Amino acid sequence: MKILLPLCIFMMTAVNAYAGQASSFEGVYVGINLSKTVSSDMDGHSPGEDYKFSQKMNGAFSGGLTAGYNLSLSENILFGFDLSYHKFKRKNKNTTWLYEGEVDSDYPRIARLDNRIDLKAKLGYVFNNAESLVYVTSGVSRLKIDNIEVADKFEGTGNLKSTHHGWIIGLGGEHFISDKISINIEYLHTNYTRDTVSTSALYESADTQESKIDDGSVRFGLNYWF
Repeated sequence: MKILLPLCIFMMTAVNAYAGQASSFEGVYVGINLSKTVSSDMDGHSPGEDYKFSQKMNGAFSGGLTAGYNLSLSENILFGFDLSYHKFKRKNKNTTWLYEGEVDSDYPRIARLDNRIDLKAKLGYVFNNAESLVYVTSGVSRLKIDNIEVADKFEGTGNLKSTHHGWIIGLGGEHFISDKISINIEYLHTNYTRDTVSTSALYESADTQESKIDDGSVRFGLNYWF
């Protein structure tokens, strides 16, 4: 959150020095957005053991802030980038532990999405008298998750915050509804690489867990243009 304000100030200064904008979508914008995961799976295991876990996070909602800048490459072609921060509604998602392929209910586990930061680039095509835009987008993402172990059916046995990094690819569209306001929609697929975290905060022994996340999200936005 702290980096959004100076980023906006920097981009506003840069765009004021640029004259003769060729497109309505060129320049600096800030916005708010709402995101919903429509297809999200987390799988992992404890290395060296026969424990595996799987979890679906479908239906998780988050609200966020966005700041971005676009530059016209030609009359209809546009390049831009944006930075966004999303905070998830804190809703527990149960995880299924498997031991040697069988469900193990003695060590239930809960994971809860915390926040997400995305940095994306876009390449788009402007049409409809410079009022509409379609684009492809790609970038990087950082996701933070709260992992809660509920061993022996006593909630709050331990809490572990894990951080996951991944690549984003997606498609989007945007349309002006007034001179300064536009609405947009994106579908983003994010593949978070397999990460290993220490679970010594949860258990007496220094154990580790590995997990990999694939996330598909739909994001709706409302943007203000400077």
